[in-house]
Amino acid sequence: MEPPPLIERKPAFIRANEEISKFVLEDNHTVNFLHSVWSTTPATEVTRIEYSALKTGEIWSSQLSTRAAIGAFGKEQTTQSLIKEIDGMLKMRVFHGVAKSSLSITQIKKIIRCSTFYKEKLKDGVRASIKARLVADGSHQDASIYDYEKDISAPTVATSSVFTILANAAAKNHHVITFDIGMAYLNATMESDVFMYLDPLSTAIAMQRDPTLKQYILDDGRIIVKLDKALYGCIESARRWYDTLKDVLIKRGYTVNPIDVCVFSKPSSSGEMTNVCFHVDDGLATSPDKDEIEALAAAMNTAFTEVKYNQGPVQEYLGMKLDFTKPLTVLLTMEKYIRDFTSELFPDLDASRAKSPADENLFEVDALSVKLTEVQRKHFHRGVAQALYLGTRVRPDILVTVIFLTTRVGVATHEDLEKLKRLVRYLKGTSSLGLNLGGNENGEVQVIVYPDASYGVHANGRSHSGIYITLGRGAILAKSSSQHLVTKSSCEAELVTLSDSASLGMYLKNFMHEAGMGDAPGVFREDNMSTIRMAKNGRSTSDRTKHINIRYYFVKQFLDNGEFTIEHCDTENQIADILTKPLQGAHFERLRDLLLGYSLP
Repeated sequence: MEPPPLIERKPAFIRANEEISKFVLEDNHTVNFLHSVWSTTPATEVTRIEYSALKTGEIWSSQLSTRAAIGAFGKEQTTQSLIKEIDGMLKMRVFHGVAKSSLSITQIKKIIRCSTFYKEKLKDGVRASIKARLVADGSHQDASIYDYEKDISAPTVATSSVFTILANAAAKNHHVITFDIGMAYLNATMESDVFMYLDPLSTAIAMQRDPTLKQYILDDGRIIVKLDKALYGCIESARRWYDTLKDVLIKRGYTVNPIDVCVFSKPSSSGEMTNVCFHVDDGLATSPDKDEIEALAAAMNTAFTEVKYNQGPVQEYLGMKLDFTKPLTVLLTMEKYIRDFTSELFPDLDASRAKSPADENLFEVDALSVKLTEVQRKHFHRGVAQALYLGTRVRPDILVTVIFLTTRVGVATHEDLEKLKRLVRYLKGTSSLGLNLGGNENGEVQVIVYPDASYGVHANGRSHSGIYITLGRGAILAKSSSQHLVTKSSCEAELVTLSDSASLGMYLKNFMHEAGMGDAPGVFREDNMSTIRMAKNGRSTSDRTKHINIRYYFVKQFLDNGEFTIEHCDTENQIADILTKPLQGAHFERLRDLLLGYSLP
């Protein structure tokens, strides 16, 4: 019996090239596009990426590998997004091919790899497109050769800065525009020599689009490229992009806000400021002058290859829907995010709804409750992180619950899991709620700080602080946290919170001054008369409190120099109370409406 004939197996990159050519020439809408290459591409699960540079909270976003993206979005959309990414890189001359023989042994050892990830881009909560992103694996770069402050450190705008800008714009009826700079990092020049392997799939597409790259093909279907632009993933790319963006705005007449260097300001003819802030490639601009908004857009179009703008009464920024339809206010919501993460976290959760995020026993821990398995614990941890992102953005009403659950992620039990389920039931029933920002009833903006503390509520004897800061309507900044020391009285616990809130209040006042939003004195609204007396006197008034360190009295300097005043607030109207303990019933709902800005103090 004769042996079967030999079957010629073509290298993967040749098979990929043939498939690409067929797609491009026949335009068959990817019916069989790259099938052979997709089948050999390794799959990964959804990856949770943390952008820890944010000053408050965390961002968690879903990014998929190629095969996972095909399963989620379909082969056609996935393929087209990858071709668009490669085309954009070639157009912007992100890299050029190099022969391996031209590199030294040291350079070859330092060649890094690349990966491709896919993400859903949303508009008004609906999928608008699929974004492919080819990134470098910068973890293999030698960080010791870079200056951290000059080459690596890259800031991102603080959430409180974004909210302050939005509240001021709503209160003063300023023009607002949001924009996205496509392939942002690729507008910045790479200043060091970085070499990278382009994977076989990306190589195949790149060679089809630019045949001159074929001369660099390796036996394994890859090519080596030298990065000319700041590709995502390289350790210096974020800083190079920030410096490039800053230069464009400075040339346009903007100055950097020294309190938050991702905010840029420029005086308008009316004397008020145009303010621009950035989180990487996502921009937000507000101005009393429509002409300046248009001039800024023109400057962006000149400087960068691809800029997409949104304006009008309803926009989207950093995953938040911005609704300016009601006069002098802006409503920030994340309804789709709530639906998605709660459904993913507990897909089989019963339909019952909770009227508050937690019951009154939230801080109690049952030592006999069975610990979760490691798989369950990781699932619990992910859910708490997603809730934390939401709580530090548009839903501060869940912060007390989430902050407590963050202390349990390493030792989570079934009791903790039930507490998380209750939080999810509450969110499912209130997914349309958001954060209303603006000034007071007269459209005026002023820093108003509500500090409060629940004394000794934790098992270790510590108190729980709550801080609510507003410009008139809604939380510009909300903080809920266990105190880091054990205090001996409720007055002392209140004073600890007041001093902490003074730092945050002055930070926002200084930011507003630099952003041209006015210098009106701030106000502390405190519900403990003894604490008010101590803050005004700057010293203890009884033997019980003499042991308190003098650092807690530094708030007096702000009262003395007129930066802040302090006034008594009835306990029933202390909005920060909702950030110190798990309230219930009508009291919770009333303070929630004040916290979120649905009603005014």
